[in-house]
Order: sequence, then structure tokens, then C-alpha cells
Amino acid sequence: MATIKYGAVVTELRGSIGGMTFQTSNRQLTLRTKNKCKTQFQSGGNKQEKTALKNHLAYVASFWRTLSPAEQANYAAAAPSFPFYDKYGVAYTPSAFQLFCWQNLNWLNVGQTAKGVAPVPVTLPDFSGLTFTVDTTTNYKLNWTNKVVGNWKLSLFTGRGFSSGKASFNSSMKQVATPNVTGLNSLNDFAGYSAIFGTPITGQKYQIIFKAISIDQGIASSPYIITTICA
Repeated sequence: MATIKYGAVVTELRGSIGGMTFQTSNRQLTLRTKNKCKTQFQSGGNKQEKTALKNHLAYVASFWRTLSPAEQANYAAAAPSFPFYDKYGVAYTPSAFQLFCWQNLNWLNVGQTAKGVAPVPVTLPDFSGLTFTVDTTTNYKLNWTNKVVGNWKLSLFTGRGFSSGKASFNSSMKQVATPNVTGLNSLNDFAGYSAIFGTPITGQKYQIIFKAISIDQGIASSPYIITTICA
């Protein structure tokens, strides 16, 4: 975070511009820049998916109240191992309830059942060397270098193709699959994609956003975003 010192000409500066916010902190003017990495994905306006999310939130919140004091204390003890990040990318320790909700929403998101067992840190999958290939006949495919170790699913979001000249992704992104990738270093969802959106179109841009979710612990990786042009 940058600190701006007043001078002879500039005596006050407030407001936001271009993703930057000027504000007073400890009697000094400070500049904050927003972290543009998305940690949550919207359903693209699908009413059924939004309703399901609300139902999940209500269920998880009520489930928390059934935990014993000892179980809730386990989440409080685990929380420092799983830092959250605010919109500026600054890390903070979640509350026991926040950690519980995050963990169980991750589980429910990939078709698992909710549990009251606090997570423990595990090694996240290595998706280095990630590539994305799209064509009109057989490939809507992700490849990465190393096979996934441990029990993991992907929460996979994608959408219709858009003009190759556009810099931003399509607003119709939705969750299309939650495949188990244990032991894999590739994933081809051409059939699943085509069933929802139709055959990819040559020359258009396609994007996948995904995060890996541990089936055992309910923790999730940061999101991965990759874009390619359909051959």
C-alpha cells in the first residue's frame, strides 16, 4: 500500500479512479489498489443456480449451530492456517464461522455432503504448464504438466465464445462440470460443453475459470483463468 505525503500544492485528495482509492489513514493520505482476482463466480443470471446457492448458504449457517463448542473451537484453531483476502489483496484471519462456511460451500459446490470437521492444510495441486485447446470437433481440453496428487475435484466455469478482439470474458460464465481429477494431468469436456453451449466456433475466444477443491478437506485453490482461440 502506497502512502502519499501532502506538499505545498496538494493538500487533500479523496475518492476513487481507475481501481484506486484515495483515503485518510492515520492522518495521512493513502492509496489502495483493488485486487482484481475473482474468488467467487456468478452463475450468469441463472435463477435456479442462484436459488441453489441461497439454499446452500442457509443450510450451512443452520448446520453451524448444531456443532458442539469443541467442534467450533477446532475451526477457530484452524482459521490462522487459511487466510482470506479482502478486495485489496490484504490477508486476514477468518472467523471460525467464516472458515466453516467456506469449507462446506466448497464441498456442496462439487456435490459432496457438509461436515463439521475442521480442515487441515494439504498440498494444493500443481497446475503449472497449463494449456487450453479448443476446436470444432473433439477438444475443449485442459492440459497441465504434473498429475494431481490426492483426492480433488474441479469447479469448472466457462461460457459461450466471444470476439477474439475482446479483452474481457463473457458475462454468461456458468459452472458446467465438477470432474474428479485425481491422478490426471488433462481434462477434455468437449461433449459436456457442446451439450450446453453448442459446438465451438472457429476464430472465437473461449475462457475457462476453475478452482480445485479437496474432497477430503473442503479447501479450495485460488482460481485459475485461461483463454484460447478456437482452431
